[in-house]
Amino acid sequence: MNKKLLVKAPLVLVPALISAIMLSSCAGTSAIAETLARTEGSATVLSTTVEDTTVVTTTATTSQATSSETTLESTESVTMTSSTTETTESTMAESSSSRKSITDLFTTIDFRNPHEPKTNADGSVDFSCFDNCAFVGNSRLLAVESYGFCDNVYAKIGLNVNTVFTENCSGSSKTVINELNGKHYSKVFLMFGDNECGWGSMSAFKNQYAKVIKAVKERVPNAKIYLISVLPISKATSAKNEFGCNKDSINNVNKIIKQLAEEQGVTYMNAAVSITDAAGYLPDEASPDGCHLGKKYTKIWLEYVARNM
Repeated sequence: MNKKLLVKAPLVLVPALISAIMLSSCAGTSAIAETLARTEGSATVLSTTVEDTTVVTTTATTSQATSSETTLESTESVTMTSSTTETTESTMAESSSSRKSITDLFTTIDFRNPHEPKTNADGSVDFSCFDNCAFVGNSRLLAVESYGFCDNVYAKIGLNVNTVFTENCSGSSKTVINELNGKHYSKVFLMFGDNECGWGSMSAFKNQYAKVIKAVKERVPNAKIYLISVLPISKATSAKNEFGCNKDSINNVNKIIKQLAEEQGVTYMNAAVSITDAAGYLPDEASPDGCHLGKKYTKIWLEYVARNM
């Protein structure tokens, strides 16, 4: 009889397989099955094809291995679950700590404008912010010193961009511009234009003002320079048009000052807006003469400067 044998088995069963083949010549297919049945209880699968007959023999499954695998999977599952729980708890703790740190951070940061001046108990500006500043210009600045808002004021009645180089402050032997010599102010505020409103040539005013700016830069090279706008005058004073000074001429001069500031790389400050009424004039209550400010309105425009410098 022509026999074909197809075998799939571990190497440990080779001796048993050889023995089965030797018996097959005498006992046939049943002998092979019986021989394999007597082998050790390891899990084996033998497929034997004899002519058109296929015999599949499956021995006992190793329940011990299955049990071990199950135990291993269970152990891994428990370990993974425990690890996941620990990781989650750790992440939650870190998140809580981060939230606490952020909360602490936001409660300690001062979000106020770093340039905002200190204020007094009544909310008004503490003018100590001007301790390292200087004001240079015409008589409208004299109130800043006389009312005690700032001591570093170099001003004179009738002063303009020409006479700042030739006239002295009251009680001083120095010219107004030279009062800045040897000083180390952080900011210098210039106020000119009132006494120049009636000049026939605005280009002459602009050119001479540029020389004043240059002189300040030479004397106080590290200071930030501000050009203060010409402040408004009352309606009645504007109507008098003394020395060519009226609402329209003031507005025109302020445009030139703003343009000059841009050209010279300094700062233009339109402090006039803080004390100008809806019609473009200085309120009557602001000044006894329609030009020079009383204490209340001097404080108003000076606070504007303090908050915008």
